[in-house]
Amino acid sequence: MIFDPIEAIKFIGGIGGILSTGFLIYDRLYKSQPTIFFQPHDATACLVIKNTMTETLFIDAIDVSPRKLSFAFGDDIHSTIEAVVGAAHDSSPERNSLIIGPLSERYCRLVKLTGFDELPPETPFTIRCAWRNTRRPSYVKQSVKVSTTAGDLTRIRNDATRD
Repeated sequence: MIFDPIEAIKFIGGIGGILSTGFLIYDRLYKSQPTIFFQPHDATACLVIKNTMTETLFIDAIDVSPRKLSFAFGDDIHSTIEAVVGAAHDSSPERNSLIIGPLSERYCRLVKLTGFDELPPETPFTIRCAWRNTRRPSYVKQSVKVSTTAGDLTRIRNDATRD
């Protein structure tokens, strides 16, 4: 078999195209999405939603499983009452919708609901945020999630009250 430089260039170009396509898919699906994590903040535990994009982020729904937690979007007593009453009377996660500006973050205070203290510390919790942006409409539901346990949430809350 004779070495053909034209075929070698086509082969290298094909590999480059495949790698470029893979990076583009990674960038659109995973890199350009919000991040969510738990953090002690202002003497309480908070879910932090960080917008890593240079465009406005819409959080359409925040779903908690099991439903022993809710979120207060402000620091006042009205937000806390709204979180408790809303969780008790409205089982739809769409009531937890937010708009987060470009390259900013939002703190959502965790509110323990009835029955949280009776859960074993190893009880798993999953918080899933359905989101969309303003520039590129997506026909596929996009979501980001974080998982933890009841014991870890209690430790975060206790650490926040120590500071």
